[in-house]
Amino acid sequence: MTETNETETDAKPRKAPVLNVNQLTVSADYLRTNYQITVGDDVTLEDVLRPGFWAHHTTKLKRGDLVDVVSEDLELDAQLRVIRIGEGLVHTRLRFVGNARDQDADALAGMEEAEDLPELPAGYKVAFNEEYQWHVYDVNGLVVSQGWDEKAEAHDAAVVHYAEANGTGTEE
Repeated sequence: MTETNETETDAKPRKAPVLNVNQLTVSADYLRTNYQITVGDDVTLEDVLRPGFWAHHTTKLKRGDLVDVVSEDLELDAQLRVIRIGEGLVHTRLRFVGNARDQDADALAGMEEAEDLPELPAGYKVAFNEEYQWHVYDVNGLVVSQGWDEKAEAHDAAVVHYAEANGTGTEE
């Protein structure tokens, strides 16, 4: 083993990384549109979270689009992501709320409860797409359950599948 007597002054200064100009010109591999809608003061957060509220926009909105919703009095300020388009329905997910009224508290509480999902078994994944809706991948990456309308249902299906696959499920 060779010993070196390098002091701090002998060490070469670290060269700072530089961003390649070409990296800035590369575009994203997806397209998303941002919309802003001003609603009346009587419209609540619960209203805009209902899929039927957006029924007249099913041909304009696309999956992944963002919709900023602001009331005329600016007391409601929220952003939604379009997650699914159905016949006369636009399903959205609340991304964040900049401001909400007292009357929106129930809708916000419901959103917090909706994200209280059962823990997925190790290696299992839950995902959404138009073909399978909410679906479950097992530890081998195979789709083992599909067609769920709600994420919580897919989580439950993952837990049941894991139990059955490991012989710990309930016998009927």
